[in-house]
Amino acid sequence: KVLLPDSYGTVVSALAKRYDYSSLVGAVANADLVDALNGAASVTIFAPTNAAFTAASAKIGAAAAADVKTILQYHVTAAGKFKAADLAAQQAVNSLVTGAAGCVPANDQLFVTKGDAGVQVNGGAKVVDADIIASNGVIHGINQLVFPDKFGLVSDAVAKRYDLSTLLGIVTDEAVNDAGADLLGALTNADATLTTFAPTNAAFTAINSVVDGLTQAQVNQVVQLHVLGSEVLSSAITTTPASEASVLGPKVTVQVQSSQVNVAAGATTDAKVSTADIVTQNGVIHIITKVLVPNL
Repeated sequence: KVLLPDSYGTVVSALAKRYDYSSLVGAVANADLVDALNGAASVTIFAPTNAAFTAASAKIGAAAAADVKTILQYHVTAAGKFKAADLAAQQAVNSLVTGAAGCVPANDQLFVTKGDAGVQVNGGAKVVDADIIASNGVIHGINQLVFPDKFGLVSDAVAKRYDLSTLLGIVTDEAVNDAGADLLGALTNADATLTTFAPTNAAFTAINSVVDGLTQAQVNQVVQLHVLGSEVLSSAITTTPASEASVLGPKVTVQVQSSQVNVAAGATTDAKVSTADIVTQNGVIHIITKVLVPNL
């Protein structure tokens, strides 16, 4: 039998010859995805190793067959063949489930970064085996499975998005949590039903002078104002202003103005929702362009 280089075969055949991806190859076959991946013209696959599958075995084992297929598709982008050298410091790319039924367009993307720590996907999965070049795509081996938003918590959806890293840093800061409510505990509470208005890094940068003058307890209060104790999807927001109680207590006002969802609270008005309805297991996230600052 003639042995051929990866570039002469498809992405699935390139994975199949490597024993460290046998779990992925088996899962792809069981999900009836072999023909789809082999027939794709130009894909990049972030391929979990066998060890990654073992670490996620409880979650994968409890998932329905249709959900396992969705999870596998989430590891693939048809946006092109991306070698490690082609990657920028940050890029969000559509996965095979972006915009699919039950998915809001622009959600369920893959968030890829490249820096001193190497190439990472969704803030945690590291590329450990880069640039396996097949005839119809590029494969990068990763050390963790990555999951669409609906399979994780609010905290997971925030952590995967590099544009929310400032918010993540505050939420995970032990000193800030010790100074007030357990912010991380709230966002990781699987039994909760939350709405989180998540300011971007740029939104926090715009008020650096304000934040720098706050105590840790006040910073804790600022973040609490962004979390509601019930789920409010954008479809439930109308042109009539509606007040919702935040975890902190003061009201957050939401309304549609000129087809744009806006949020106001405390000293902040017209924080625009730039990405709506990131749905997770314990609530929904709306990314906003301003930080809501309470009247401290």
